[in-house]
Amino acid sequence: MIFSLGLVQQILILAAFVVVSVALISRFIFPLVQNKIQLLPARLQANILIFICTLPLLMVILTLGISFFPNLLNVFGFGPAHCDIHANSHSHLCTVLEPLPMGHWLTWLSIASSLVIIASGAVLLRDIMRSYRFGRRFNAADKVFVKQDVWLVKDDCPFAFITGLIKPIVFISTALKKNLSDRQLDIVLAHEGDHKKYHDVLRHTIARAVSLLHFPSIRKTLLAQLSLATEKACDETAAVMTGNRVEVAETLVAIERLYRGDFIATGSVALGVGGNTVVERVKTLLDDTEGRSFNANWFFGTLALVLFTVSVNSLQLHRMIENFLDQFPH
Repeated sequence: MIFSLGLVQQILILAAFVVVSVALISRFIFPLVQNKIQLLPARLQANILIFICTLPLLMVILTLGISFFPNLLNVFGFGPAHCDIHANSHSHLCTVLEPLPMGHWLTWLSIASSLVIIASGAVLLRDIMRSYRFGRRFNAADKVFVKQDVWLVKDDCPFAFITGLIKPIVFISTALKKNLSDRQLDIVLAHEGDHKKYHDVLRHTIARAVSLLHFPSIRKTLLAQLSLATEKACDETAAVMTGNRVEVAETLVAIERLYRGDFIATGSVALGVGGNTVVERVKTLLDDTEGRSFNANWFFGTLALVLFTVSVNSLQLHRMIENFLDQFPH
């Protein structure tokens, strides 16, 4: 009997298997390498952590591309019909097979997989809406234009943060400006400017949604380290621009004293210069551990080699996936 899965069922079942596999590997591997990652420059740390957050999704996309590659060749007129090659020999992936009935256990597996996808989409949509409402709230406030995408908001609460997914905007309160020197204010703007340059709000929003495909404990650690690495990277940029790491550390301490828990922009909706990671960030600035260079060519070279190997052996990998599916009772 031919293993018959509809197109959507094929995609969801393969996605579920890949996500679980990557999540399990990450569960055991990440604790072994996280200390090594923390030794890297902060911006590189953030990029690697975002890559790990998105790894299950990236592997799903890669696997689906490999799985349906022969069918795509048929669509463009290359090679014989994929289903004709297999005939009734064994289970195979095809875009034209009829789906299994609702009562089949693989159908329920595909439904469970779709619920995870819906949950990730819901988190992404929630953060997008929160970011929109957050930005609209301060856009409607009494404010003064400072320079491009920087606004001074009339508010008795000291704060400085950036919000906006596509077009980030920096908001600084009059209370914070009043209590900081011009030099310290330049440090704050340099910090927020680095958030803007790398679209950190958008990156964190995506990372929060797709990291749901990891185990909760790993996801919590990934997002916490991502937040810390991102803030350290912005602190480092401010230190480079001002030429004084101690001044940046002193500014962070001054802002933390002003906050007193009144307002701290956190999460993916907004990213601020303060927060609950100030102690670690000050230590990093005073230790001057971010000044060393790092050659990431080995990382990108390995990644390119893996992608090249996969592309060359795509048909063999496709057959391996089909043989795997053939082991299911059907």
